[in-house]
Amino acid sequence: MKHITVLLLLMLAAGSYCFDLSLSAVLISRPGIASAPPVAAYFVGPGGSDGWPGTNAQPFATLGKAQTAMRSGAIKATYVKAGLISPGAPIVLTPADAGTLWRGDPANAAWNSAVIDGGGILEEIFSLQGSVVNVEFSHFKIQNVTYNGICGHAGAAFGPNTCTNSTVAGSLTGLYVHDMGCSNITVPSGARYADTGCVNLQGNVPSNTISNIVVTDSNGICIRASANGGTNDISNLIIRNSVFLRCMQQNSDGGAIYTQDYNFTSANIQITNNYIKDYGSVTGDNNRCFYGDAATSQVTFAGNICGTPGSFSVPASAAVILLCGQNNHITNNIFDLGPSGALITLQYGGCGAPALTSPMNGNTWSGNIIVGGFAGVQNINWAGYSGTASYVSGGAQSVYPTISSNTYWSYAGGTMNSVGRLVPNDTSPTTANPLCTTYEYRIGIGSPAYSHGYTDPPRGWGPAGYTIPTSGGAAPSCPLS
Repeated sequence: MKHITVLLLLMLAAGSYCFDLSLSAVLISRPGIASAPPVAAYFVGPGGSDGWPGTNAQPFATLGKAQTAMRSGAIKATYVKAGLISPGAPIVLTPADAGTLWRGDPANAAWNSAVIDGGGILEEIFSLQGSVVNVEFSHFKIQNVTYNGICGHAGAAFGPNTCTNSTVAGSLTGLYVHDMGCSNITVPSGARYADTGCVNLQGNVPSNTISNIVVTDSNGICIRASANGGTNDISNLIIRNSVFLRCMQQNSDGGAIYTQDYNFTSANIQITNNYIKDYGSVTGDNNRCFYGDAATSQVTFAGNICGTPGSFSVPASAAVILLCGQNNHITNNIFDLGPSGALITLQYGGCGAPALTSPMNGNTWSGNIIVGGFAGVQNINWAGYSGTASYVSGGAQSVYPTISSNTYWSYAGGTMNSVGRLVPNDTSPTTANPLCTTYEYRIGIGSPAYSHGYTDPPRGWGPAGYTIPTSGGAAPSCPLS
């Protein structure tokens, strides 16, 4: 579901229906959750006052006041009016905040009309702690935070920031983040860049959905989910239809999209139809579009665009890295290796404690399009190996992925490889122009990729009305017309 169903109801009925018409009533519909009965909504906005009743005409000034009001009564929705508000501290949500809705005012068409600004000081705007279930965020923009836009934590302590650095019991589930955005995640100097994101979920956090968001300019990861021990779980995670631009700008070992599961137990992770570009920079290392770390398993990474990275020759950079996991399926994606020929298509290898290690059974890589804009031959450099392989393992594994039916092409006349170092070669490669064009990586009618398993994804990335930039960053290897 791309949009929340929001119906303005003006009911003047008598009898058993009684509404406070000083507040707008809404009908809330969430994926996997039955539609709630009509409820009223509080308003927060610039120029408001916490001494006011929180109506559309007299909004609260702060999100904290709206939270207090929702906790004390039947109203469980808050709308943020157009303009900029600056919370004085992160909003900490606990089980008492279950079932709440936080969204931009439906009266404003643009998803970024309402802006919540951390001032470059707040670690995050929203911090969900423990069994906070069925919370929804949508239709506003978060900017200028140091670690996260929305952080959810239930489990062992992890990382440097206050959202995740203490043990919190429970299971955080039913989170739905959609049709909103984040920009300028700064990350303090010397901090862990991995413990960041517009949405950062850590611990026992199953069955959560991130859809149709746009994240730009993060010095760390743009979106992250981690189960790091104990009974932690990230099963049934959905990341779809979203845009991630300029992630890992001062990175150290991460990716635009990052998952990890130390236990090997999480299942049914769906990362589909996302647009990722300009990830990584020359100031860092280990730039990746998708990083399936520390035993991440049962991921379907499909229909995504991994466009040109932010740097082209940084050692240990790759479109995708898989470490230790099983039954991961990388299919139907477009990967742009850029103009240097130094970017690895797939890094593959084991992992160490504390992640649970076992043979990497059932991983597949098929039906993808791999393009570049380099002349000559590929010249990768990773784990002490330099050469022309596109699929590289840093150490011997007992089981390797099945690689087949991918389409390879360099638009600058270079030799695009389909071979592996330790990892097997593509068993049925196609070297042919896939008819790829523009910043959106459009695949033309008659592309040879279609006859080798590729299906064009639905696209429609980001919030309603968002369009992919057609300038800035590294130009696509595909022709622009």
